[in-house]
Amino acid sequence: RNTADRSRRRWGSGAASHATGAPPSRDPSKEVPIIDIDRSLDDLEIVIMAPPVAVRPRSGRSSRTPARGDRRRRRRRRFGRASRPALSASSFACVLLALAVASSAESIDAGAGAGPESDVDRAGKGGGDDDGRRRMAEGGTTGSVRNERPVRNRIAPTLLKVFDDRETNAPLDVRNHALYDELKNATFLSSSAGESQFASSESPFRQGGKTSSFKKSLHLDKVELSSFGESLVLSWRGPVRDDDVIALYCPAEESNPRTFRDAATVAQVKATAAAERYRSRHHPYLDRPPAGSALSRGLEGEESNNAWRIPSFPAVREENCEFRLLERITFPKEKGASSPGSSSTSAATFFSVSARTDPPLSLALARRKPTGVHLALTGTPSEMSVQFATGDSGVPVVRYGLSADAEKDGLPDKVEGASATYGASDMCGSPANSADPGHFSSPGMLHDVVLTDLTEDRDYSYQAGIASGQGTVWGEVSKFRSPVSAGSSVPFSILAYGDQGVPFDDRGGNGAELTSMMIRHELDNAPASKDGEADRVRGVHHLGGLSYARGASHVWDEWTGIIEPFASRVPLTIAIGNAEYDHTEGGHDGKDPSGVTTPGGFNPEWGNFGDDSGGECGVPPAKRFVMPSSNDSNGIFWYSYELGMVHFVVVSSEHDLGAGSPQRKFLENDLQATNRTVTPWLIVELHRPLYNSQALWEDNAVGIGMRYEIEDLLRDARVDLVLAAHYRGYHRTCDGLYRSECGEGGPMHITSGTAGVALTAEPTY
Repeated sequence: RNTADRSRRRWGSGAASHATGAPPSRDPSKEVPIIDIDRSLDDLEIVIMAPPVAVRPRSGRSSRTPARGDRRRRRRRRFGRASRPALSASSFACVLLALAVASSAESIDAGAGAGPESDVDRAGKGGGDDDGRRRMAEGGTTGSVRNERPVRNRIAPTLLKVFDDRETNAPLDVRNHALYDELKNATFLSSSAGESQFASSESPFRQGGKTSSFKKSLHLDKVELSSFGESLVLSWRGPVRDDDVIALYCPAEESNPRTFRDAATVAQVKATAAAERYRSRHHPYLDRPPAGSALSRGLEGEESNNAWRIPSFPAVREENCEFRLLERITFPKEKGASSPGSSSTSAATFFSVSARTDPPLSLALARRKPTGVHLALTGTPSEMSVQFATGDSGVPVVRYGLSADAEKDGLPDKVEGASATYGASDMCGSPANSADPGHFSSPGMLHDVVLTDLTEDRDYSYQAGIASGQGTVWGEVSKFRSPVSAGSSVPFSILAYGDQGVPFDDRGGNGAELTSMMIRHELDNAPASKDGEADRVRGVHHLGGLSYARGASHVWDEWTGIIEPFASRVPLTIAIGNAEYDHTEGGHDGKDPSGVTTPGGFNPEWGNFGDDSGGECGVPPAKRFVMPSSNDSNGIFWYSYELGMVHFVVVSSEHDLGAGSPQRKFLENDLQATNRTVTPWLIVELHRPLYNSQALWEDNAVGIGMRYEIEDLLRDARVDLVLAAHYRGYHRTCDGLYRSECGEGGPMHITSGTAGVALTAEPTY
């Protein structure tokens, strides 16, 4: 596609080939020749389809690359001696499926995606962008100056995903919600005081219709939820004004009116309900009430202006909740009129609870039911780790058995696990360590149960639960395929992507949900391999940019709910990115789970490592996920494992990779110990890529810095492929890339950061 653009490729003006020694200082605007996938596809052996990047090892290993002379002669014949080398066809013996999740027509046109803006987006602003323009002009590159575009805001949705009622009609950001501050500092009147002193028709404060003596009420269509994620409809009656407030309190007995879980004006609630109606009509594949049902009629009829459908009630680790209607009472500037806490000539606003849902919404069963279930490899082929969360403490337990025998024998094997949790005081800084609404909320109890004695490459059924004195509450039954051992020639695929987040940006996009749907589609429709066996997906690899919670801890529950439909069926491996770990304070005193003792983590002079985690410093993912362990590994931060004919190494781009560092020691030892006879394929994964072709100069500098640290090591170890994300687009280099030259014995680099966040629009160079 884009045939007309093929004659206008944007190559850098070129840097000399460096055979030996350290490369000289280079202009970032003249870096490696990489084509944006949207500009030209004529040289790429890539199949573009819905699922993320898939890597399928074959049973044999083909030649790494054609002879250097033959390769260069082909380039000269096609492009001429003066041209920069094009992206070459891959000699890597696998099938590459490019991630096109957030690049669908809907995602580009409608802004589908989670939309949090990372340091990638920041890099195109301010001084970094001015420097880039200057370098472009001085370097004579053919890349155009970065096009101005609307700023895509970082959005961490509120607990109930409330929309703004102003012209923007965008989701509200929980970290910048003006109503939260207003309620936090507001004066609340007791219901009796509000009704007896200020609500009577003779009251001088009824001028302008500021209060009402008519009965107001709130109603829920359910009194109990059996599991989190169920839909709920809240409706109201009576003379409710748009500037009145509806707030959620959990537990229902909460006596402090400022300790709410979420709050929105009635106008904002109406905007949210309208957005949900639009979404259900225009995205029929997403959750929607059955056509013709009472709920559907209520949402589409006249009553829709007084009803709010909450499509997925969030995971609140309490026994019950209630909604309260907070009536806004404004005392006018009338001389001689007094109001509580005000002078005789000043105006004041107060809130009074005028209605509440009765009875409270019971969450007793939902609180105990497992949520966020996901699988992980342990590094041992006969094991599988099952990880999940509950609101109640108890003994985590999983029962399991071969799927073929489940109908006859049930799930005969049972094993118990371990539990952990974390609190606001465990975080490194603000806003993650704040107890104010919209910041920290309890994750409940986080469980890890390891299934043992699995038969290799068989289908298993399992069910996670929590046992207590009241019995065991079980979750849903799910299935997985047990791992294959190292060296096995069984064909398989992995799905790799990064930067997913939650399904909200400043346009209300849903790219993260679409990613989950496409992965489920891929799992349900595994193609047959050449030998007739099913080409199974054996792993989903998230290359960092996980939830984008950045201190709004309820977002982690939202995100684990999005990935559960596929992560409960196939093992998930994660890499840590800037949005999960980067911090500037509080890392000492043992709070940094990676073991770094400096307050601000890793901050090299050439980096742009800031406080992208919002003070979380890796604590939530370190507690919620358990990854395979090996010699010198470090939890979720760096580790390795083998699957079939592939040795996978996951490292952290947010930690020191320089000589003498613990991570560098791990990487050197791990690569050296890899047996290429057993696992001929070697893949390294991390969040930030070493190579990039977009005009994002600060991030390009980070890539150059990482190349100086580990590019020689990757080439010497004959690494086949480096998978990364961070950039909101898809990029793929030639094979054998080393020091910006193709066919020099280095790995191929693939960047796939389009799993839900807003795409970057900076030009290539």
